[in-house]
Amino acid sequence: MSRQFLEKDAIRNLQTYLRAQVFIFPNAIIPPVDGIFDTQTKNALIDFQLRNSLAPTGVADRITFELLYEQYLDILENSSLPNPIIPFPSNPTNYAIKRGENSFLVAVLQYMLNEIGIIYNVFEAIEINGEYDEATENAIRSFQTINSLSPTGETDRKTWNALARIYNLSLHHIENN
Repeated sequence: MSRQFLEKDAIRNLQTYLRAQVFIFPNAIIPPVDGIFDTQTKNALIDFQLRNSLAPTGVADRITFELLYEQYLDILENSSLPNPIIPFPSNPTNYAIKRGENSFLVAVLQYMLNEIGIIYNVFEAIEINGEYDEATENAIRSFQTINSLSPTGETDRKTWNALARIYNLSLHHIENN
């Protein structure tokens, strides 16, 4: 690997770490991520050094780089979305949760139905027991009808995705009220 390639890669990393500063400091100077140490990158580095009581040299010495990288890791950890859980199986492709199933997945489904029911007042609360019983089947059928889905009473991928979308919207509604 050529030295020039390694230098461009190092500069790209530096620029990426500097760009992330905007999550902490909205007015931070944002350099391009192009592997070229230009005036904008140097100014972003000086800006970072000044904010962190370092000598504003515009040089990514060891102390500057280590602090910048440490802050970058903190930004990644604290500003990213939490990892979602994906309880609905991807295989088999035509999988559906149906009456008689008893599982954690059904309990999650029942919980989401209850939350949606409270927010939108569309159906009665059901017991969260993990059993896909008549009450769960009826709530799903109502949900499917309201959302222009085929009212089978079974939770297939299409129904699950609609339910998850509306549940997530209801969480957003709760957080903003």
